[in-house]
Amino acid sequence: MTALQTRLPCPVCLGVKMEKVRLSTRRAVGDDALVLDHCGRCGGVWFEAGEVARLRGIDASALWKAIVQREDVHAMVCHRCSALVARTEPVCSACGWKVVLDCPECERPMSIQERDGLRLDYCATDKGVWFDHDELTSIWKMQAGALVRRGRGRDLDVPVGLEVLLFDPFVLYYGVSAAAHAAGAAGHALASSGAVEAAGGVVEAAGDVAASLFEAIAEIIGGIFG
Repeated sequence: MTALQTRLPCPVCLGVKMEKVRLSTRRAVGDDALVLDHCGRCGGVWFEAGEVARLRGIDASALWKAIVQREDVHAMVCHRCSALVARTEPVCSACGWKVVLDCPECERPMSIQERDGLRLDYCATDKGVWFDHDELTSIWKMQAGALVRRGRGRDLDVPVGLEVLLFDPFVLYYGVSAAAHAAGAAGHALASSGAVEAAGGVVEAAGDVAASLFEAIAEIIGGIFG
């Protein structure tokens, strides 16, 4: 685990230091809390392979409460010519620079692996994986979709018209009140007195999605490093 006093450089945003985000586990707090490196500018997070076991014990809502919200895919500045480059692009269209990020720890070029439609940057030396904000959001949406598919015809306590709220990873960040507001706007068939109750079902289901998000991240990291 990176020393707490060391702020690592963001591999995407030149000249930006990442923030330390403390996530309490279900069984430990304080000095035993898991500390991740997060960029408040682009919204990416650096995960280390040694954190995988503890990642599975994190409070389900902790990550989305701690990281910055972004509604768009971050466009990085080319590390060679400073033109804007979408993180999904393999090369800079302005100068031809191959979009390869440097490891925030050893500062050597990282490798790239495609997994489940995600383009992940990882360092084989330091055993770390960089997740862009939109990659974390994509994993959330995949887990939400899986929950909805499993829940249809079962006991998923979310009205069909409000299932779309599960695909917003910041439902937990805003909390029940915001979800209730969204429910009141989207659920035409719901009386206002039932909106909060419906929103509560959304947030409860979102907690299940959040838990599976951490499990999915742990599996991805484990798959990369064996």
